[in-house]
Amino acid sequence: MATFSNPVLGQSLFSKSGNSIYNAPDTDSRYIKYTNGDTTISPNLSHDHTRIYYEAPIGDTSDVTFIAPINTEDRSLHWFSINNNNTSSKKFIFSADYVFLDDMAGDRTYTVEAGKTIVWYGTYYNDKLRLRIASESD
Repeated sequence: MATFSNPVLGQSLFSKSGNSIYNAPDTDSRYIKYTNGDTTISPNLSHDHTRIYYEAPIGDTSDVTFIAPINTEDRSLHWFSINNNNTSSKKFIFSADYVFLDDMAGDRTYTVEAGKTIVWYGTYYNDKLRLRIASESD
């Protein structure tokens, strides 16, 4: 059986069954869905490996501001999805706690057109959530 000499993603704890069968770190992935229509959101990253999904309430065209994430852990991996299932576009504004690697302007403001979804993936590192656009976006 291969040994796991370096902790992956800074983790040092292992699932007993995972370690003996797959030799893999204990990573508790979480799916966190926001559907309440709040206009200011501080995403809960749950420390490690989350898939965050924000669904805009139908008929709500208010701007949404994402502020600093909570429950963060350096080198943790995350997916971040925004679904605008409205009939009009909706603006999403992100605080300086987010770095969008595909955004050359660096203004951290995205307008999601009606019926469209935008998806990013990335990591929380050095006090910032660093994201890159995913091919899942439409």
